[in-house]
Amino acid sequence: MNTSTPTASQVAAEAEFQLGVAKNFATWMEALSRAIENAVTHDGGLHVAKLAEVAKYLACDALPGFESAISNFAAIAEADSAPQNAINENVARMFESAPSISERIKLARESACLTQAGLAEACGVSQVNICKLETGESSRTSYLPEIARACGVSTDWLAFGSDSTGLEVQP
Repeated sequence: MNTSTPTASQVAAEAEFQLGVAKNFATWMEALSRAIENAVTHDGGLHVAKLAEVAKYLACDALPGFESAISNFAAIAEADSAPQNAINENVARMFESAPSISERIKLARESACLTQAGLAEACGVSQVNICKLETGESSRTSYLPEIARACGVSTDWLAFGSDSTGLEVQP
């Protein structure tokens, strides 16, 4: 068994793989439920028992794998073993002092060395929308995930100010 700490990219790759498996499982189950519905509707349920056996087989085969993946991700989360980036103390103090969402948006943008127009382009919104958010004229929060991603901060910090380590410093 590999006891080394997984990197964030390894955890993300495994999560992507597991989601793909889950998607395929859901696709098979959807197809089987349509086949069962068609069997009931068109041939009086003649083949329902066989289709149900296939569904049960797929579920019995897939569920232990899902449970194992969930346990592995839970262990990683509990151990907090994914590497965390350090944050500059001066930057952390600057971010902690931002009391309003408007100020946090502006600080995040400036910290990322973006203009309002640059941030707007990265988020797919107009510069006027960014300006209104920064001045408090708008409280629309639907752009927050895009703003957080473009500025390299957490959405929790941007929205609530509760995560003083929201800035993701690149090594």
